[in-house]
Amino acid sequence: MADSARRLPWLYPEDRVALILTFAVLMALLAVHYVLRSGLGADPVALERSATLEAHRVDINCAEIWELQALRGIGEKTAQAIVEHRSAHGPFGRVEALAAVSGIGAVTLERLRPFLTTSGRKEAK
Repeated sequence: MADSARRLPWLYPEDRVALILTFAVLMALLAVHYVLRSGLGADPVALERSATLEAHRVDINCAEIWELQALRGIGEKTAQAIVEHRSAHGPFGRVEALAAVSGIGAVTLERLRPFLTTSGRKEAK
C-alpha cells in the first residue's frame, strides 16, 4: 500500500515518459523563443510600432482630436490647440507650421515629424 500511495494510479510508466518528453520540448521551445526575441539586437515590438506608425501617418489638416492624441506627446489640450489653430488660420501648408501652435516646441515637432503629413485638403466638418 505504501508503494501504491507514492505512485499515482492514473500515471503509467509510459505516461511518465511522454509527460517528461512533452515538458522537455516545451522548455526547449521557450528557450528558442526567448533567444530569438531578445538576442537579435532589435526590439520586435519597437520595430512593429514604428513600421505601423510610419505606414499610417496622421494628416494634421484633417485629423480629429482623438487622432492627434494618439500621437506620443500630444495631450488633449495640445490636440485641441492644433484643431483650433487649423480652424482659425486654415490648413497647414507644411508639418513645420505646427511650430506656431501653442504647446508644440522644436523638440516635440522633430519627434513627431516622421508620423505627420499634410495633404493640403481642407478640414472636413
